Amino acid sequence: RRMALRELGSREGILSDLAADGELLTPEIIEKYRLAGSIAAAAVAEVVSKCEAGAVIAELCTAGDARVEARLAKIFVQDATIEKGQAYPTTVSVNECCYNNTPLATDPAALQPGDLVKINVGVHVDGYIAYAAHTITLPSPDVAGPAAADAISDGNSEGSGGVASSGQRRGEVLAAVRDAAFLASTLIRPGVNSETVVKGIQRVASAYGCVSVEGVVCSSMKRFVPSGRKQFAAGGGVDPPLAPFDFVEGEVYDVNILLSTGKGVPKPVDGQSMVYRRDLGVQYSLRAKSSRQVYSDISKRFPTMPFTTRQLGGTRELLGLKECAGRGLVVSYPVEHEAPGESVAQYRFTVILHNGKTISLAEHDVASPATAAGLPEQLAKTLATKPTRPAKATKWTTKPELIDEVAAL
Repeated sequence: RRMALRELGSREGILSDLAADGELLTPEIIEKYRLAGSIAAAAVAEVVSKCEAGAVIAELCTAGDARVEARLAKIFVQDATIEKGQAYPTTVSVNECCYNNTPLATDPAALQPGDLVKINVGVHVDGYIAYAAHTITLPSPDVAGPAAADAISDGNSEGSGGVASSGQRRGEVLAAVRDAAFLASTLIRPGVNSETVVKGIQRVASAYGCVSVEGVVCSSMKRFVPSGRKQFAAGGGVDPPLAPFDFVEGEVYDVNILLSTGKGVPKPVDGQSMVYRRDLGVQYSLRAKSSRQVYSDISKRFPTMPFTTRQLGGTRELLGLKECAGRGLVVSYPVEHEAPGESVAQYRFTVILHNGKTISLAEHDVASPATAAGLPEQLAKTLATKPTRPAKATKWTTKPELIDEVAAL
C-alpha cells in the first residue's frame, strides 16, 4: 500500500508540472530556458552598451547577434544533438518604429541624440525559447549635464517647444512600460485570468497618458513553438478576438509589452520586411535556381526560427528570398511604425510557472523612474514598492485585493 501511495504521489507531482499543452517541465528543461534567457539578456546588454549618438543601427544588430553566437558556442559543446540558436534576430527599433527593424549592413541609418531605442532578442537552447527586450533613451543636447539621460528617462525635461515635450513624453512611456511589465510579472500566476493582466497593463498605460500597441500578442510557449494556444493582447487588434483563459501551473509565457504615446495603431512602411520565418506548412517547386538555393540555405540554417535578410547575403539571395515570399514558403515580419513624432517603448521577458514560483527570465532592470498618479490605491502601492531588479524566482505573494481591484477596472 505504501508503494501504491508513493506511486500515486509521484503521478500527481508529474501531472502538476504538466502545462495545458502537455509539456513536462523538468529541472533540465527549466535550466535550458534559464540559459536561453541569460544569453538573450546578455545580447541586449551588449547592444545597450554600444548605443550612443552616431552608432549605426545595422552594426548594433550585428553586435547583438554575434554575442548570442559567441555565448551559444560555449554551451553543450560535447552534445551535437542539442540544437541552439537565435529564436529571434537582434532588432533595434527607434522612436515611432515599433518592431522588426534590423537593416542590411549597407544601411547607414544611425542613432541620434534623444532617441528612444528598443532592443529585442530571442534565443533557444534545445528548442526552449526565451525573449528579452529593453528600451533606453539616449542623452539629448537639450538637457545639459552628465545626467541628461536620467532626466529624459524621469520625464523631467523642462522648457518650451516640441523638443522638450517630446523628451518628457518619451520618459513617460518608458516609465509606463516598466511599470506595466512589473505588474504583469506580479499578476501572472496560476488561477489568475488573462483578462486581469490585460486590464492591469491598460490601466498603467492610461495613467501615463499612453496606450497599448495593437496586435502585440503575449503567448504560451513550448519546445520549438513560440506561439502556443493560449494568448492575450493588451492592445487588442487581433482577429478573431482572443478568448480569456486562466494561467496554469507548469506553463511558460512570452510576455511582450509595447506602449505608445500615440493611438497605438502601427502601420507597415512601404511593405518593408527585414525578418522572415519559414512556413513549414507550405510546399512549392521554385523555378529559379537562385531561389531554390536560397530556400535550401534557409531550410538548413533556419528550419523553424526567424532570420534576417542581413544573414542571407547579397542581392542575388534577396531576389531569391522575394520569390520564396511570393510563393508563401516564408512568412514576413513587416517593419511597422506609429505616427511620426510619437514614441513607442517595449519590455519583453519570459516567465515560467513552476513549483509554486513565478520564474522571471528577465535579467535587466524593470524598475521605473516614478509611478504615475491616478492609479488605484493597491495598484499604485504595489508599483511603488517594486524592487530595482526582480528576483529570478519569486513566490506568488500577489495580494488578492490587488487582483480584485484590477479585475474590477
